[in-house]
Amino acid sequence: MIETYGTAGPIEDWPFGGKTDPQLCHELLSQAGLPWEAIEEKLRPALDHYVGYLTEEMSQTPLDLKPGVPELLKALSQKSDLVLAILTGNIEEGARLKLSRHGIEDFFLFGAFGSDAAKRSELVDIAIERAFRHSGHLFREKEIAVIGDTPLDIGCGRHKGVKAIAVATGGHSLEELLLHSPDHLFADFTPCEAVVEAILR
Repeated sequence: MIETYGTAGPIEDWPFGGKTDPQLCHELLSQAGLPWEAIEEKLRPALDHYVGYLTEEMSQTPLDLKPGVPELLKALSQKSDLVLAILTGNIEEGARLKLSRHGIEDFFLFGAFGSDAAKRSELVDIAIERAFRHSGHLFREKEIAVIGDTPLDIGCGRHKGVKAIAVATGGHSLEELLLHSPDHLFADFTPCEAVVEAILR
């Protein structure tokens, strides 16, 4: 953001978890005194800079898949009645970079991204519509599970009345996540069968 706007706002102390990339840009830059229109005008170039930075950073960052993730993705991909999608606040280019770097991009044929909507709550609707286009099935509430590691991920699921499954592999503890009443809560994904059951239940 500094390259584009001359400032990144109070980035050192700002909470990032569960927010979309465009949302974070607006929050940080508005704190620095920039009006909405000025932020929006240069948002695309700022995000392009971010993707370039992320590409370089990812090439130097060790792989860091959380415990149980490969096994869980493999188990879910073998369920013929289940559709996997990525729902993330990252813009699509950034999300694809991260998935590819960790060798799991092929598990997610489509998704909903921060580049689709700045409000995370809107991404569930986008994912549902794309799942319908992909599978021909219109998924309803409890057929859908949103999985994440932040309170905002839980809230994202609650927005549409879908199952919210939380996992404490990010910056929030089990106790913190429990305060937001997810439908299911796991320390990590190593109890693969239990996680699959929670998703399908």
